[in-house]
Amino acid sequence: MSERYISPAVSGKTGYAWLMNEEGVFLAHYKADFVGHNAFNAREVKNPMLSYETINNIQRRMMAGEEGTDRYVSGWHRGKTEKVEKFIAYAPVRIGDHIWSVAMCAPIEGVEWIIATTHPRELFILCYILLVLIAGGSFFVISERRKKSILEHEVRRQTKELRESEEESRSLVESTEDSVYLVDQTCRYLFMNEKHLSRLGPPKDKIIGGAYSELHSEEETKELAEMVNQVFDTGNSVQQEHRSRRDGRYFLRTLSPIKDPEGRITAVTVVSKDITGLKSTEVELIETKEYLDNIINSSADAITIEDMKGIVRDWNMGAESLMDYRADEAIGTSVRKFFAEPEEADKMMGRVQKESEIRNYRTIVLRKDEKPIHICMSSALLKNNDGVPIGTVRVSRDITKEVELEEKIREERDNLNTIFGTMTDGVYLVSNSFKHAFPDGREGVITIAIHPIAENEIELIVSSATRKFRALREPVRTCSFTCFFSI
Repeated sequence: MSERYISPAVSGKTGYAWLMNEEGVFLAHYKADFVGHNAFNAREVKNPMLSYETINNIQRRMMAGEEGTDRYVSGWHRGKTEKVEKFIAYAPVRIGDHIWSVAMCAPIEGVEWIIATTHPRELFILCYILLVLIAGGSFFVISERRKKSILEHEVRRQTKELRESEEESRSLVESTEDSVYLVDQTCRYLFMNEKHLSRLGPPKDKIIGGAYSELHSEEETKELAEMVNQVFDTGNSVQQEHRSRRDGRYFLRTLSPIKDPEGRITAVTVVSKDITGLKSTEVELIETKEYLDNIINSSADAITIEDMKGIVRDWNMGAESLMDYRADEAIGTSVRKFFAEPEEADKMMGRVQKESEIRNYRTIVLRKDEKPIHICMSSALLKNNDGVPIGTVRVSRDITKEVELEEKIREERDNLNTIFGTMTDGVYLVSNSFKHAFPDGREGVITIAIHPIAENEIELIVSSATRKFRALREPVRTCSFTCFFSI
């Protein structure tokens, strides 16, 4: 940059240019040993006998991004080492986010001849300009009179439109069901619509110009003052939900800045919307949600909710009891980790998306201690208001004991089949000590003796004998099984 733009620049016969950044460091200079050094120290190092207060003040203005001209005394110029009075002109140069400053300096004697030769020419140009101004002034006066007439007509028209617009705005403000009022930075009322006046009570002439604190408590006044100051400080609108101590109703207050043509904030407009009905609905919804949450959490069944990616989003107390995982441990994790066969979780998600619901699906899951348990699960697809699926809800219960009982019943049923299959007589079991004619013409007696053993177990003794064959005096078979029917 120095070689391309700074070094070629000259002023007068021996003048030269130099460049300084915003930190006061020479970036380019006729004297190469000045480059990279602080501009306030380089000269003093070269010649500490001189005062550099004038040039230092000039450099401070340059660092501030100013432009101008001035004079200062230097201790050298080009190859001469002596006191030299110099003329300097400087201007800022913006490079991205940086503000550098370029200066052109030359000895006074080197530029005086330029001034002497250009003065007559400047005088001629000045006279010419004066003549042009006189002619232009005459034309301007005539045209301005004409413009004045047009402007007066335009002002009257715009004044009429502004009055009409003001009346429409006032009508709109007065017809709204919201409370609207203006306050200054000290929270004094500047304007108030009829709706808000009716809420406050006193006549309008006793309120306008009065302080907000005269009609509200100290706490309410402090609350409004903080928001008004925030609007004045930031220039942004703010909102606040507010409950009136006057009538207990809820309001949503919106405070917005009012600015003058120069952009200065002069007041704050407050629009207070009654949201008591919405607040009541919100409270009811919250109470309903809490009620439903209590129902879900008090359910003995495990109730969980997963999103469409299979990530757990809700986990009730029943799920904590069943799986031994706390809610904060389960929520945010994949449901796959809880299945004995993780692929089954994907299979279920696919079925639910296809069929919308699954009922009484049996599978095996793993508790936190890796213990497998049998569950019976029902799952349904959750959708948003647009009908787009957003997840699934699952209700599961522990059926481990039932599965074990069913397995035991199957084993005992097989045992009974074995018992009856080994008997020599045909068996038609109907009741105790029942005599029945068998298909081949023989008669037989089946005797069944039942003895309780435990709460859910009995001992069954089956005996058989016939007249035509040898009598069986000892029990043929004795067994124990789980009771699953009534005798």
